[in-house]
Amino acid sequence: MNSKHIILDPGHGGTAGKDHFRQGPSAEREEWINLRVCKALKLELEAKGYIVSLTRRKDVHVDHQARVDFAISNKADLFVSIHHASCDPADPEINFPFVYIHNTVNSESKSKLAGSFKQELSKAGRGEALIYSDHWVFETGLFVLRQLEDKNIPAILTEFSFFSHPEEEQRLKTMEYCRIEAQYLAASIHNYFSSGEQYDLSPSKFPFEYKRQLNTIRDGLKEEGNVWRHYYLEAQKYAQEDKFQDAIISYEKALSLNPYHPNIMEQLESMYVYSKNLKLEEHSENLSRLLDCIW
Repeated sequence: MNSKHIILDPGHGGTAGKDHFRQGPSAEREEWINLRVCKALKLELEAKGYIVSLTRRKDVHVDHQARVDFAISNKADLFVSIHHASCDPADPEINFPFVYIHNTVNSESKSKLAGSFKQELSKAGRGEALIYSDHWVFETGLFVLRQLEDKNIPAILTEFSFFSHPEEEQRLKTMEYCRIEAQYLAASIHNYFSSGEQYDLSPSKFPFEYKRQLNTIRDGLKEEGNVWRHYYLEAQKYAQEDKFQDAIISYEKALSLNPYHPNIMEQLESMYVYSKNLKLEEHSENLSRLLDCIW
């Protein structure tokens, strides 16, 4: 019998009728998908001998602090928050897995946790799984991940796919597909606890200072009524002309308006995405030029 106690956290809950941004093109809601996947994942993990508890079993609201307290009181060995993503503006071409960890990959344990999920979720046929710092969402990170790290409880938030993708939304409505997703997630968790494999991961993407500046840029660009595709094509043109600084500026404008587009991130990856490769003086100069272009 495996004595590891895993807390599964179906993201959100109890907001139907209160918001419309967590629903797909045919109105399937993220919190319903999250719960279905968690129920399937619970069975997968219990079959492997793990002890599993859920923070909610119905479509009800559960306070963030209550989720933290639940994990602490149960002396969790791992906390996994299950979510699904959407992009704004909606783009039916965007559909890939990613995970959030608190702060950055700054320890062997966090590297193993993030690496296990990256390895297994990349096998799901949705492209390579990406690892993000939760500073990409909020400057101080995600509340639950931050609080649990303070209590030395390993925690990760998964976004297996995009429910804003029309075909993916239809798949996610079925329990059969949710069980397939649960199998990849179960393999990720089992890998974390049982594998001796070590992962040499770069620090997770997008330091919070960068995200804060991108938010400022995004606000300025939206006021002008511009769209990300214009800047993306402009960047490609500059790159072909070997005008690399101008290309970077245009790519970052596109990224600020469409932060989940994998092609934009791929173009910037070698220069700005990984904080260990970030030359601060170049980064500061680049953002300054970018802001000058807006105002």
